[in-house]
Amino acid sequence: MTDMPRLSKTEFEILDQLIGGREKYGLELVKSSKHLKRHSIYVYLSRMVDKKLVADRVAPDEEGKERPRRVYRITGLGQAVHNAYETFATSYGSNVVHGLRVGG
Repeated sequence: MTDMPRLSKTEFEILDQLIGGREKYGLELVKSSKHLKRHSIYVYLSRMVDKKLVADRVAPDEEGKERPRRVYRITGLGQAVHNAYETFATSYGSNVVHGLRVGG
């Protein structure tokens, strides 16, 4: 059995926002959160792509845009990890969950 990836509170919040299937731009995630910051969102998203918790792609060109923009969506693994953390938090409290390895 492989180990469950660790999630920070920020990573959990990003997954939480991506649940439901709609792809979002990084700045959309920032705008809909009180905690996510513009200067760090792409660092988190890049790490989460590396962990295979989220997937990214270049969005189709929009007229007037100077450069292509990336959109992000939750993966099956991201959904499973989010669900495991949510279940664990329900049982043990959210302050215990973040930063801990669940499973494995």
